[in-house]
Amino acid sequence: MMADKKDLTIPLNYSGYLILHSLQKPAHGYQMMQYIESATAGQLTVGPATMYRTIADFLERDYIQLVSEEGARKQYVLTERGKALLEKQDKFIELLYNMTKENP
Repeated sequence: MMADKKDLTIPLNYSGYLILHSLQKPAHGYQMMQYIESATAGQLTVGPATMYRTIADFLERDYIQLVSEEGARKQYVLTERGKALLEKQDKFIELLYNMTKENP
């Protein structure tokens, strides 16, 4: 059976993965950018163009949904599809980590 053309494949790029990770609770774009920079100790930043392009893509693919809109601020959160994708990515990262520990 072919995957739904809306499905992304694993591995996700870093920005996409961390954006999904930041949406386990409702957040708007600027909060997501702050979270990513803080969580990665400044090693990764996501600019507005990448952020909003990724948000639009994730909305279209039903990985996230809009939960509130106050003026220009829109808050998003993961959907069940988004949670499943995040879980797949987490398992992939765990696989890579375990692989490097077993075969240094």
